[in-house]
Amino acid sequence: MFSALADGMLHGKQLYRELWDHKPPGVIWLYAGAIALFGRGYAAIHTLQALFVIATALLIAWLIRATTGRLLAGALAAMLYVLHAGGLAFGGFWGTAQAEVFMDLPIVTALVLLFFARERADRGAWVQVAISGVCIGSTLLLKYSALPLLLLVVLAWPARGIRPAPRILAFALGCALPPILLGLGMVMAGTWDDFYRATVTFNMDYRSAIAAGRPSIIRAPASGWASRARCPRTSRPCGRPSGEGPGPA
Repeated sequence: MFSALADGMLHGKQLYRELWDHKPPGVIWLYAGAIALFGRGYAAIHTLQALFVIATALLIAWLIRATTGRLLAGALAAMLYVLHAGGLAFGGFWGTAQAEVFMDLPIVTALVLLFFARERADRGAWVQVAISGVCIGSTLLLKYSALPLLLLVVLAWPARGIRPAPRILAFALGCALPPILLGLGMVMAGTWDDFYRATVTFNMDYRSAIAAGRPSIIRAPASGWASRARCPRTSRPCGRPSGEGPGPA
């Protein structure tokens, strides 16, 4: 599905208006980049995941060695990560090249930057903390369920004797930057309403329907992609059961 959406973007279609998904655009952007660089096909997506996994494993090895002083521990941690990422423990084939795998690299990068900055009080340390915040904020562009990662702000707390307020503010501003830029981009492209309807309203309606034990058929929006899209076999509006009115069955 991500490949089809990415291919559509590369052919000039607008995400959330002419192409629909209920998730943030980060994974689709990564797929589009992989297809543009490596061509259309499974190899492009597997190459994309391999690059992320290798980079993440190297950072894990460095971080473990730096914090424990044990080279073997770092190497074992990296090997375990490589075996786990996209492996049977993560869902096998269906866990390949998913948002969770792509989240790992910015998360570990943020941890490395916070580790570097913890004992320092210079301006460079504030910059590193801010960049770590950007890394964590970027995971929200992959999946909204990454929101609890913002609690990593506790790791931005500096060592004793260093004022914590500037560090926490730098981390918070860094976290906010990617979502703000995403929102501005959607507004400038004229697709903010479609984006919000697909990634926020739809998900909230779906969760409410599941929590209430109702069938998971969500009411189609009055305007936007759902009112324009037509099912290929019946030519009826998508998101609406055949023969039914505008509401859920």
